[in-house]
Amino acid sequence: MKKFILLKKLNFILFLFVLTNCDTKKGINIVYLFDVSGSFYQEALSSSINLAEKIFDDIISPTGIPFYSGSQIHQIATIDQKSITKGGLCSVVIKEKNIFDNTSKNKSIDHCLNLVKSAQKASATNIKGALFNAGKALENDNLYGKGIIIFSDMREEVSKIKKYPINLNGVSVFVIWEISNAQLEDPTSLQQDKNNLKTLLLDAGCENDKIKFKSLSSVINSPNMVSKYFRNSFKK
Repeated sequence: MKKFILLKKLNFILFLFVLTNCDTKKGINIVYLFDVSGSFYQEALSSSINLAEKIFDDIISPTGIPFYSGSQIHQIATIDQKSITKGGLCSVVIKEKNIFDNTSKNKSIDHCLNLVKSAQKASATNIKGALFNAGKALENDNLYGKGIIIFSDMREEVSKIKKYPINLNGVSVFVIWEISNAQLEDPTSLQQDKNNLKTLLLDAGCENDKIKFKSLSSVINSPNMVSKYFRNSFKK
């Protein structure tokens, strides 16, 4: 009887070992995209940058998104008239062992956010280009979770429409929007801009249940809803 119980325990330990090692995907990568054009630049960019810092702090906190035996990569870019950046985006890598190193993480994220603060107001809004850029930055099939946070009024305005091979397969997206002056003049256009962005994300490979839209004011009141969303989405 004792040998039988011991054998069952050994088999259970072996099962746990196989279960924990069968999935080699580790770590997460999240790209933050900031609209720096039009009224969003003047009225919502500053609030968005402050909010992004709170979201970042919450994501890497012990109650945020687990590291899953890997590092967290946070990358930052702008949505402007080009939106295409050659080379790497400004990024900060948070390793699991440094999860409580508040000094280093704040300095790192501030450096990237300061680049957004210093950006000039853009003459156009190239969302497609920004998503193409983000897709390139997330090209890693070995990650446990990949996400994009978009701060924008969701309206794409470019002088010449270009098609980009955007690949967002396996990516979860959280859109934090603020209404623009043009949308205030024509409230029906707000929903149309939202529909256009959602269609763009779906066409790029995002799944319908991995796209979330929330207003800037609602997320400011509850920044942890972003980490909660990604935590649940990455499990699916």
